[in-house]
Amino acid sequence: MRVPLFDDQEIIDRVRELESREFPPDGCIEFAWALVKYSPGEVAAGAVRSLVDNFPDDRLNELVREHVVGGLVPGFDYCQGVHAGLLARELVDRGFDPVEGGWRVGWPGGAVLEGDDLCRLALLAVWLRRMWRTSSDLE
Repeated sequence: MRVPLFDDQEIIDRVRELESREFPPDGCIEFAWALVKYSPGEVAAGAVRSLVDNFPDDRLNELVREHVVGGLVPGFDYCQGVHAGLLARELVDRGFDPVEGGWRVGWPGGAVLEGDDLCRLALLAVWLRRMWRTSSDLE
């Protein structure tokens, strides 16, 4: 059985520390990715949600290309409205379902998310799904 890298209190403390520094982009991205890879759970998922909300817009496309679409079509900006259809198809291929007016993503034990910011939501959806799968490895 694997043990999570961070316990709940460490996660809470680290997010507060990042908040006190006005959510530095590199620190937020690095910590969120560490949580996704090594610390699944409800507190970690909540932290990832709050950190993704603070990722700068100019970094989203590179993160989406790396973590959602696997680097396909380099140079393509999936976060621009004209290319959102490609990202939407990628989400459908991964098993997420569109709903009227946006996207809804759920995970075991968590609330449903809805939103217009497709890139931010796509990244979050893929990361949370990975966290859920990782948590089943810990049992």
